[in-house]
Formats: sequence, structure tokens, C-alpha cells
Amino acid sequence: MRVFLNPGHDPSCDPGAVNKYSGLRECDVATKVTDLVEQYLVAAGVEVVGNYRNDSLGQVCQESNASNADVFISIHCNAAANEQANGTETWYHAHSISGRVLADCIQNRIVGSIETTDRGIKGATPGVNGLYVLNNTNAVAVLVELAFISNSDDAILLTENADDFARAIACGVTDYQASQSGYSESTTAEYQSKYFSEAETQCHCGCGGNKVNPLLLKMLDKLREMIGGPLELSCAYRCPAHNEEVGGVPDSQHVLGNAADVLVPGYSHCNTAEQLAWYAEQIGFDGIGIYPDSGFVHVDVRDGGKSPGVYRWVE
Repeated sequence: MRVFLNPGHDPSCDPGAVNKYSGLRECDVATKVTDLVEQYLVAAGVEVVGNYRNDSLGQVCQESNASNADVFISIHCNAAANEQANGTETWYHAHSISGRVLADCIQNRIVGSIETTDRGIKGATPGVNGLYVLNNTNAVAVLVELAFISNSDDAILLTENADDFARAIACGVTDYQASQSGYSESTTAEYQSKYFSEAETQCHCGCGGNKVNPLLLKMLDKLREMIGGPLELSCAYRCPAHNEEVGGVPDSQHVLGNAADVLVPGYSHCNTAEQLAWYAEQIGFDGIGIYPDSGFVHVDVRDGGKSPGVYRWVE
């Protein structure tokens, strides 16, 4: 994954927000945190293709697009006339599902590690409250407002906890990367299903592959409990060779370990694909594919459970 970093505000033109008591400048905080984020990402094996600031936001977007970045992160400090305003918020393009996932990963890491007030993730809508860099970059883009430089307590955090902010952002990026790229065999140990055996979730070609996202198992268990009786899987994980053999697309969620096909049970309250899909929607699966003729429903957690029912289709 290729990451482009943008510390907000060019001090030669606009230092950004300034704390009127201490003189702490947004541009200086953004520079320090961004440089540390770069160090942590490189150490984690993530390719950083830019650490660039310019007073021209158009130029910033051009540089990011020219780098073919997959992810764009702009780092800022917030400010308000009301000095009591405080906390962290992360913005994403309102129409970008992946942007929302990335924003959520970073927001959760910052709030969880530094315990700033959680102001949530916010979608920027073009023409309403759109932020230029979110609207004009090709990459999945977010803008992080670390904390309020105008608030005395937040200003201390921005001064003394730059390393913690940076580490949290980098961890958020790697969390996002994991949600997009599937899971290694070792992660299956994080959650063992209550109801589905390894034989049910492993690849049906006999290779023994069983790279299953623990979140998928957890949500399948919830689905089974909500329906109130046993469920049968027609397939879960597929190795790339078997996936090709059965006609799956190369980037199938089954290959990534994020998907399972659940056979329609014969219960009076759940005996059609449409009814089973309704239950899957209540649980919050990201992807739900309804296959009435084949008698199963595809469910997946491609966005880490952050986009319930967004990917929905009927075959």
C-alpha cells in the first residue's frame, strides 16, 4: 500500500491556527506528527510516497495523484472561538466507503490511545461541507483534526504527545490495510467459532487452507444465534486455485477469508434466501448476495463490519 502524507499549512504562507497564550502553531504540530507517522509507517513496511505540504491545495492534490498513492492523509489541528471545544475528529469524502473505514480506523486508534474527546468521523459532502483535498485526490483520503489547539488541555497533548498521535495514526493505517487485504493463517486463533468447525470453513478442494477472518466467524455465530438453530455453510475460504476452478473473481472475498455462503435453513421463520438475507442484514454484514435458485446467501465482512448492507445483490 502506498501512502501520501500532507502536513497541513505551509508556515511560509499560513501557519494555520495558533494558540493565543502559548504561541503553539498548527503548522509546527502537523510537521512533527507527520514526520513521526512516516517513520512508523516505514518501520511497519508501508511505502510512504510523499510527505509534502504546499499552500496550494491544488498542488498538494496533483503531487498525491502523480505518486499513485492508495491512501492520502492530511494532518491538522482544530481551533474554535469557544476555548472549551476539544477533541479529535477525522473527515472523509462522504461518498467513499473505503474513506469511512480508514477514518474510523484512525479515529479509534487516536481516541483509544490518547483518550481525547471522541468527536467522531465526519463525511465531507462536495458543495456542502466538502474539503478540497478529500474531493480532489484519487487515493482513499482522510483529513485528521488531531485536537483543538485553542483548548488549553488539548494544546498540552499536542505539545507533549506528538509521538502518541503519530503512532496511533500509523496503527490506524495498518488496521485499514489489514481490513482490505485479508488475514493470515495466524489470525484465525483470535476467535474460535462456537458453532462452525474448521472442516466447514476450510477450502473444499482438500488443500487444507483455512484463512478465515475472525470477524466473519464471530458474525456467523451471531447469525446462527439470532435465527435460533443450526446453519450449514456451502463454502467459506477458497484458495486461489479452487476459486478460479469454481469461476470466482480473482479478488473474491472468499479468497481473502472475508466471506461465507450460508445455505437456507428449513425453519418456518427462515426458509427462503430473502428471509435469510434479512437476518444477515440485522447482524450487519457488509456484503449480502441473495441466490434464491441455488438456495444460499453470500455474506461477507469486506469493510470490517463498517458498511452494513452496502454491498447487496440478487442473482
